[in-house]
Amino acid sequence: RTLAAAFFSEASTVSDGTVTGEVLPPLVVGDYFTLRHPKVSNVVITDSGPTPVTLVEGTHYVIEDADHARIKLIELPTGQVAPLKADYSYEGYVNIAAFSRTGVERGIIFNGVNGDGQKARLIIPRVSLTLDGDFGWIGDEEAALSLSGEALYVTELATDGDFSGFARVSLI
Repeated sequence: RTLAAAFFSEASTVSDGTVTGEVLPPLVVGDYFTLRHPKVSNVVITDSGPTPVTLVEGTHYVIEDADHARIKLIELPTGQVAPLKADYSYEGYVNIAAFSRTGVERGIIFNGVNGDGQKARLIIPRVSLTLDGDFGWIGDEEAALSLSGEALYVTELATDGDFSGFARVSLI
């Protein structure tokens, strides 16, 4: 639930289910692919021919991680017709549709130390944040998540000498 809040979303529970005919992307031998749902079992992969050819697990593909639904294509049957399709079952899981909410309001408390060792605490009780820029999930370096937004006025703090309606900085 905390992760959902961090990704400006709601967490929802997906119940156990089955999928019939999930179309797979174009694949070549050696490719890895993932199915739409995690925690899979009873995977059957077929081609799209008029009389579908069923691929054999262990011969044509290997399920490397059923929890992540990660599969590796290790061989294609002769004469197979693209695209490949998958039928499977899956167990329930929690889904987060990341960044599905905009104009999210939060409060921020930042504890930091500047270059000369001065400690400070910044409290902004009400901010509106949105995703700003690219969020590179895949790479060799740490991913940076850039946010933009503004501090919002808090009427209840307008007469509080520590906050001034927007924020408070305490040098420690």
